[in-house]
Amino acid sequence: MNVRSLATPARLGASLLLAGLLAALAASRCTRSSSAATVAAASGHVAQAGGDSEPEYGSLPPAGGEIAPPTPPERTVVDGAGDGLRGRVVDSSGRPIGDAEVVVVPPQEGASRQTRSRPDGSFLLPRDVPPGEVRVLAHHADYLLANVGAVAPWSHQLEVRLLRRPGLALTVRRRDSVPVEHFCARLQAADGETRGLGSDDAPAQTWPQGVFRATRDEAEDVLVTISAPGFAPAAMTLSMRADTTVQADVWLEPGGCVVGALVDAQGAPVPGATVSFVGRPARAGSGHARTDLHGDYTLPSLSLGEHDVTAFRDGLPQARGVVVVHASTSASPQRVDLRLPAGAHALGTVRGVRAGQRAEIVFRHADGPIRRAPLLAGGTFELTELTPGGHQVFVDYPEDAVCRQLARVAGELGLGTQIELAAGETRRIDVDDPAQTLGSLRGVVAAGLPPHELRVVATHLDVALPARLAGLYRAVPTPAGQFEFRDLLPGRWRIDVVHGAAVLASERLDLAPGATVAWPRPVGRR
Repeated sequence: MNVRSLATPARLGASLLLAGLLAALAASRCTRSSSAATVAAASGHVAQAGGDSEPEYGSLPPAGGEIAPPTPPERTVVDGAGDGLRGRVVDSSGRPIGDAEVVVVPPQEGASRQTRSRPDGSFLLPRDVPPGEVRVLAHHADYLLANVGAVAPWSHQLEVRLLRRPGLALTVRRRDSVPVEHFCARLQAADGETRGLGSDDAPAQTWPQGVFRATRDEAEDVLVTISAPGFAPAAMTLSMRADTTVQADVWLEPGGCVVGALVDAQGAPVPGATVSFVGRPARAGSGHARTDLHGDYTLPSLSLGEHDVTAFRDGLPQARGVVVVHASTSASPQRVDLRLPAGAHALGTVRGVRAGQRAEIVFRHADGPIRRAPLLAGGTFELTELTPGGHQVFVDYPEDAVCRQLARVAGELGLGTQIELAAGETRRIDVDDPAQTLGSLRGVVAAGLPPHELRVVATHLDVALPARLAGLYRAVPTPAGQFEFRDLLPGRWRIDVVHGAAVLASERLDLAPGATVAWPRPVGRR
């Protein structure tokens, strides 16, 4: 994968970050006041000479995303007049930062004032900045954005302090301490989101002396994965913090290099398919590659031992298997050729599909692959090249979130159609829409309290419903104490009458598929 230093170019990065923040500030202006002499933000602070107040830390806008409204800052109030608004941009050690972009956003609607710092870090803004609270933004490609507050006009020099972007320096070595210079590096936020990186199957790069360097746009914990030809992948989690460069050593163990070709059931090459090797256990590492125009693939860095192997491409059946990876190198790789199975063919009709709503037939394979197709006139459908094996068949309504969730839960309850397809088989399948199994319940509350103070809650006892669905089964009784629930899945239900945090009464019932039930007695009365 092609991993580069993540620092953005000075002009472009400043423009993107500042433009986004200016837009956010236009909607949210700071109104909090104080006479503190030092002001700080998440990535820097602004101080008047001689001040001694504590810095205030706010939130830093994420790179490439929306910018959160800034934390209202403490204000630096300086009276007097001069030939302009002066300031100085410095780093955390007080060293000047030249060529930093400085923007002052006025307190009310109006044009911002912008300039750049000189080599000695100083900057000068015109005196026509409207008086009152302003936002002072400062940015440089090597530093985090400073977003601080002050009060115009000021006569003394303001000091805007920037913190360096979080940095990373890894030295990659073999177990005999020899540097490994040819490898791929992948950074991933600890929350699982990958930012600013190439694909898993991108080629390795050469890093002199085995040293990999990168910066981030925000302080966070990152998962770093290093993969090199002939070595097992290595991963570690590191905490990257502002104004700090994390240094660490990565030691690589011997691994395997696998090459091969993917063909279909007739022996024709399959280009554009994804081949995945996942180690057993999964933490042992994984590798993913895409086949080229000739169906060939290469996985240069895999851990040794058993791997679950899958090969798939949209519209084709999936191949699965287990491969033991042996120690090998790119000069003498292990060869693993793969063949897709002959696909199955299914056609049929869905009975009872909801009128007026766009619907799809869904085939979910027991091993994960999902295929879907729109229902045609009369509820007919046809799917080819299905992966052989067990499938759960159900109907999905893409434009109706509630029906979609209900269909999925109905499938979990086994209300969908279960079929087994053999390789190359053609079968006709007529199914019923699981939504037709939904029922309803009507009843009356008799709890001795005003009905509008009560809540009736229906809870399915056979399966935990998603939060979005669980919220559907809460009702406020009418003045006459009546309530009704619709779109109830079949099975066992508990009906609770709730007043505040207290459960006043509970009833249980078994709901048959598609049944409409009028509860025979008031809930809460025996």
